[in-house]
Parts: sequence; structure tokens; C-alpha cells
Amino acid sequence: MSQQALPATLLDSFADHLQVSQGRSEHTVRAYLGDLRSLNDALAKQGITSIHHVTLRVLRSWLALQSESGAARSTISRRCASAKTFFAGLLTAVSSSLIPHCA
Repeated sequence: MSQQALPATLLDSFADHLQVSQGRSEHTVRAYLGDLRSLNDALAKQGITSIHHVTLRVLRSWLALQSESGAARSTISRRCASAKTFFAGLLTAVSSSLIPHCA
């Protein structure tokens, strides 16, 4: 199996975070994970195998492709929210691990 930009372990951790920390419903978690798998597939088609190469331009391209493919506006909005929530959470996790905490 080829390397994915968004590894399954990272997506699993995100799902846990959505359920436990944010209290999101099982339906929402399933929808968000499906959206991120769709993004992963699009990244793979572009040859992007590292999360470090995912840019705003790449994300916008993915969303534009959804629109061109006839996806409903509500679906595109949810996919945008899925990606935004995922990457914002990732940035928060990275930032908090880099900033020393007061004891």
C-alpha cells in the first residue's frame, strides 16, 4: 500500500478527538472521516504523499473539483468544515507540543 498524506492513525486520532473532546455525533464523525478519505484520494492522485505538502491551494483545488463534479453546496461546505477542523486541530496539537507548559 502506498504512503498517504493523511495516515490512518492520524485520522483515527482525529475521530477520537471529535467524539470525546468535541462531543460530535457518530454521524458527523463518519461524514468528516469520509470527507478526509476523499481528500486523501485526491492527494494521492496528485502525487502528494506527505501532509507537509498539503497547501491551501491544494485544498481549494480539491473543493473546486467537488463543485465541478456536481456535489451539492451543502456537501462542499461540510467537506470544507471537515478539512478546516482537521488541520486546525493538527496545528493546535503541534503548537501545544512545541510550547513549554508552566508547572
